[in-house]
Amino acid sequence: MNKIAVLIVLIFLHVSVFAIEESRIASVMQGKIDFATSVLRKKDINIEEKTTSIFKELKSTFDFSLMARLSLGKYWNNLEASKKDGFVVVFEEYVKKSYTDKLALYTNEKVIVKESKKIKENRIWLYTELQNEKETFDIIYKFYETPSKDWLIYDVDIIGVSMIKTYKAQFEDTIANNSFDYLVEKIKNVQ
Repeated sequence: MNKIAVLIVLIFLHVSVFAIEESRIASVMQGKIDFATSVLRKKDINIEEKTTSIFKELKSTFDFSLMARLSLGKYWNNLEASKKDGFVVVFEEYVKKSYTDKLALYTNEKVIVKESKKIKENRIWLYTELQNEKETFDIIYKFYETPSKDWLIYDVDIIGVSMIKTYKAQFEDTIANNSFDYLVEKIKNVQ
């Protein structure tokens, strides 16, 4: 299971400073994956510095606003604009905090970009594999086309499990049994 945690970390930590053009998705992502793994291999910097270095590259390739909205599902539409904006900020920080501690689990795994497929006119899936000495795990980065004709990641499937669907199930359960405000406080306090 530790290898799966590393896989999740690598998914988030190799991204471009700008949204990606369709023809460059595979090459840009391979470059960012290589960047992330090279940072993770460095012995002369601590885990916080590694996280900071990698996450500087993160923000613009993932659409955290869309990911936050999809993660809240039906609850999103009932929120005031200020609560939506606040949740996006908290969600992004939650994702960062959730994976920072897992960076220490990295042990020279490779991530190989295999191919990209246009699933719909405005959807591309990038198929990759995380390889270690014993196992291979499939990762699919799901991109959508923005109004400016660039491509951003809105979800990631890890060995067949959607990150967004996982968050959605957790968040909806928390809200149904408590409240939206409780969920926000809970994810703000993740260690």
